[in-house]
Amino acid sequence: MSKPQEIVTIHGLAAGGAGVGRMEDGMVAFVEGVYPGDTALVRIDKAKKRHALATVVKLETPSPMRRRPECLHASDCGGCPWMGLKYDAQLEWKKNIVSQALARIGKVESSARAVVPSPKTIGYRGRIRLKGVCSSKGFSFAFRRRSSNSLASVKSCSVAHPLINQVMEGLVEFLSSRLTLAAQVGEAVLETDGQRCRLIIHPVGGINKNSVEGMVGAVERLDAAIVIQGDQVGAQCGDPWLRVEEENQPGMWLAPGAFSQANLSLNPALVEAVVRLSGLAEGDSGLDLYCGAGNYSIALASAGVAMTGVDRSWAAVDSAERSRQANELIKAHFTREDCLESASALAESKIQFDSVIVNPPRGGAGEVFKKAMELARRRVVYVACDPATLSRDAALALEAGFVMGQAEVYDMFPHTPHMETVAAFERRS
Repeated sequence: MSKPQEIVTIHGLAAGGAGVGRMEDGMVAFVEGVYPGDTALVRIDKAKKRHALATVVKLETPSPMRRRPECLHASDCGGCPWMGLKYDAQLEWKKNIVSQALARIGKVESSARAVVPSPKTIGYRGRIRLKGVCSSKGFSFAFRRRSSNSLASVKSCSVAHPLINQVMEGLVEFLSSRLTLAAQVGEAVLETDGQRCRLIIHPVGGINKNSVEGMVGAVERLDAAIVIQGDQVGAQCGDPWLRVEEENQPGMWLAPGAFSQANLSLNPALVEAVVRLSGLAEGDSGLDLYCGAGNYSIALASAGVAMTGVDRSWAAVDSAERSRQANELIKAHFTREDCLESASALAESKIQFDSVIVNPPRGGAGEVFKKAMELARRRVVYVACDPATLSRDAALALEAGFVMGQAEVYDMFPHTPHMETVAAFERRS
């Protein structure tokens, strides 16, 4: 039995990136691959109690917000679902998504400011994650298709830094003539600091050192390092450390596997916002939970703030510690520990900090945020990659007697529905 179809006009965008429209019976439909102003014939794939999931069959009338995608793979790859939407419209909808989440989930009156745009919308990503694919035609790298487990092979990535694309090209050429070796490349992470590249391979089998050296040779003109991280095998060739340097900012060292922001061009503005909203100055003390490689702690410590950073990742803490030593920051301290356990122990000891920064994964801070509020004398600065979990935790802050300032949104991921939101919660005097 064929699935029902009908004409739907799209009037909005959901937090996950899908277009939002209403069917003839008034039910909300979430449709992938469309934008506000589009009118499309859609197929109803799944009807739930309050909404339906649909797929475009034919675009009847295109939205004036549409534009020609700046990527050859935009129609097949699922990485940048908003590539066909004008950039100013992307920014406006990201602001709307954050403001609506704060109002609906957090019951917060404060709205989001205009989104801070990325200086670069093409070639901005310093890190991408790909799958290795072997076929009779050779080797290729691939991304997952949108809302699917199937893979879309790509020759390049328009949002990746040019150095990453050069390394991709060199590796594909090298591995296409060595398919036995290529078949062992399960997943690859390509990273750059803007000067040189690092390739981290998660193999599906063992890869010997000679093979690793051969891959390095394929891209040696670009000063690339290769790191193999498998369950039963580990190897590397070249210096595995990356170093990010920005004008008037302390240098940051990044070990393989350490979390860092992928948008090299906008990260300095994000760091400046966190430093500013923290209200911390020389002589103050700060706690950075989920500190990663020390993106905020290193900047604050260089301004004379006594910073304590906590993260459970060895790679993150090793990176932060190397950056601390390289910048000779005696007021910074980093520890590898679970953030909830660390925050709970500090709270039990009645230790407080002038301000606390939390930068949790997509699931939000939850119980860690509650402890952060106990530990903060003045403020908690929350850096969120998911507006929904930020809004959920914002409600906790209001209940605890904190006041939320206006949220600041940073477009760290152009052409996607993702963003970073920074909000400061101040303790009522």
